[in-house]
Amino acid sequence: MAVPTVVTIQPQYGGAMSSVSRCTWQTGLMDCCADCGVCCCGMFCFPCLACQVAGDMNECCLCGTSVAMRTLYRTRYNIPGSICSDCCITMWCTMCSVCQIKRDINRRRELGIFCSKPKVRVAEADHNLLEGPDPVLAMASQPVITVQPQFSVAQQPGQWQTGLMDCCTDCGVSKPVCHCPSGLCGSFCLPCLACQVAGDMSECCLCGSSVAMRTLYRTRYNIPGSIIGDYYTIWCCTPCAVCQLKRDINRRREMGIFW
Repeated sequence: MAVPTVVTIQPQYGGAMSSVSRCTWQTGLMDCCADCGVCCCGMFCFPCLACQVAGDMNECCLCGTSVAMRTLYRTRYNIPGSICSDCCITMWCTMCSVCQIKRDINRRRELGIFCSKPKVRVAEADHNLLEGPDPVLAMASQPVITVQPQFSVAQQPGQWQTGLMDCCTDCGVSKPVCHCPSGLCGSFCLPCLACQVAGDMSECCLCGSSVAMRTLYRTRYNIPGSIIGDYYTIWCCTPCAVCQLKRDINRRREMGIFW
């Protein structure tokens, strides 16, 4: 007797929304009338709206209007842009910027594609599959065809390749991008090192030592932290923060995991 084939079709995440739509702003910068409630909140109680945005992103309420907040949001959802554009938009029209982020959060919540922070690890997902119910294990002898949903599983939390104060670790790098160790370059020519970091990240050279640059890097590689933590790190020890970024870039390049 022929062995029956079991076809499993997993549910789609977020409906039929295309991946292109997920990687763009859901509303324009000046689309204030798209959500009158958000617009009114921004006009009459702007600090409240900024705190709501920060709370939605699991950040300190003081960071809701910052350039780093806009950079964090863009990077998390792969929205095109740059730190320079984030800075210009935030400085010239802070209220429009915060309203746009809040409208985007609301739209993504409605579509089921909003997440404040990654909460599911790949290892945990695999573990849950292995501990499935007995009926699933009973069908192990049958051919199973699984149609996977069109979304990626949340990444595992990353980590810094070196510590903040590990200035001497760069001396052992076999093929550094800079001709001198990052520690020496950061000590004697910090602007040069900051420009190298910005160039590696395809950003303007003026942004290499900014809080938004550190936030961008953390978000891209899923390194735990917060905007307020980035702020204190940059302002308390700028050379150490920039050196750590450059060392991390060099290490990831050697391992082939830098993009």
